[in-house]
Amino acid sequence: MRTPTRVIAWDRPELETMVSPDVAQMLKRRGVAYFVQCGGEFSDMDLPNCIMSGGARVRLRIYVDDVPVMPAEGSGRLWAYDPRDLWSVEFIRGCATVRIYTRVYMEWIEEGRVRPAHTLC
Repeated sequence: MRTPTRVIAWDRPELETMVSPDVAQMLKRRGVAYFVQCGGEFSDMDLPNCIMSGGARVRLRIYVDDVPVMPAEGSGRLWAYDPRDLWSVEFIRGCATVRIYTRVYMEWIEEGRVRPAHTLC
């Protein structure tokens, strides 16, 4: 396991002003990363579940409230949330990981009902 090398985050106040929290567009606008199709056997139906890193396609890992999203669902899950339901969105470049935290999950952490996971690759 590695520790993250860089985290780009959007917090609650910034997310609340967005019409739609399109994570791919958020990353592209900041010049951080852009999503691409991974290619392969099902490339015709492939969601943009990879990013370009150093000229190579790297598959993203996506977590919602510290739970991994199934690879087939991948980036499609990123557009499923209303900005009012999100607490923060993090992109961890060194791990090619997107972590989404919902308002309800953060309230549970605050109440001591759950513990957050450590952010490692």
